[in-house]
Amino acid sequence: MKKETIFTLVFFLSCSLLFSQNPEEIVFAKQVIDPTNPVELTRQFTSGDAIYAVAFFANTLQEIAEAEPTSKVQAEVFVYAIRPPLYSYQEPYEEQLTFSNFWISGKALQNKYLIIDIAPGTSATSAYGDPEMLYKKFGQEFDGPVKYAASLSKLKPGDNKLKIVVRCHYKDVAQGEFTLTGTDFGFYKKLSSELNLAAAKIDIKNAVLPKAEMENESLKLKMITALKNSQTFKDRMQGDVLRLVIVDPDWTIRRNELTGIILHRYIRAAAAIKDKDGNCALYNLISFREEYVGGKFQPLKFDGVSDKIPMDCANVNK
Repeated sequence: MKKETIFTLVFFLSCSLLFSQNPEEIVFAKQVIDPTNPVELTRQFTSGDAIYAVAFFANTLQEIAEAEPTSKVQAEVFVYAIRPPLYSYQEPYEEQLTFSNFWISGKALQNKYLIIDIAPGTSATSAYGDPEMLYKKFGQEFDGPVKYAASLSKLKPGDNKLKIVVRCHYKDVAQGEFTLTGTDFGFYKKLSSELNLAAAKIDIKNAVLPKAEMENESLKLKMITALKNSQTFKDRMQGDVLRLVIVDPDWTIRRNELTGIILHRYIRAAAAIKDKDGNCALYNLISFREEYVGGKFQPLKFDGVSDKIPMDCANVNK
């Protein structure tokens, strides 16, 4: 066998071993990774590169979490920087840069892998808008790639060795390392802002009223009146109630824990409201209650409302 052929074979086998998709391993690439056929994998990145990852597991996410098929499973992704020791007799140490948690459901629970966009292009990310993998929003910023990219922007010039860990059901289920090199990592700060804006637009596009669990036109009219008469509506919501749906199948009665006496009953709804500027918003949980006095329930009162979620006005009747 020729030396060139032997060298090629050895190189191929080495790469196969280096990038084999072992359980509990995370692989990386500069482009979107197909979990069923990961190619062009690397562990070396330069500032400005997109960074994609896939974590592979020994079991399905449902099995790892010991969950029902209809459950929502929480997973966490941690980003660490592996720092050199301060003294020669010490070991390198891990500094946590950030972490994100998200909820996985549906068919995604049957996968033995998890797609993780670390620093994706804004037009090539699957992290946001997927109903089976939900990242929460805290304040004005989304969890997930928005936070990962922001953490990379704070790295020091030079070679930075980074470690990604996926945790599910209170245990680490996959991990991997890569190196990010550069003199300036400001690119990732800008990327974080762009990803946050893109996620917000997806959120607006996907926002719809939940399914109605009760149809009662008389009760809905009472709800709208009570809502519009509340100080909360006048101060925070303001506008036209375009549509309201009742999200509970029936009233829930609350009793005194000691005496069992009925205190009140409550029921919840969701509403789409258009403000004076023509912008629509979804309030997906609005509670109402009726006090129980003198052996009967009193007139309906507004009781509380969830946060405002911007929505596309075209989605009001979907």
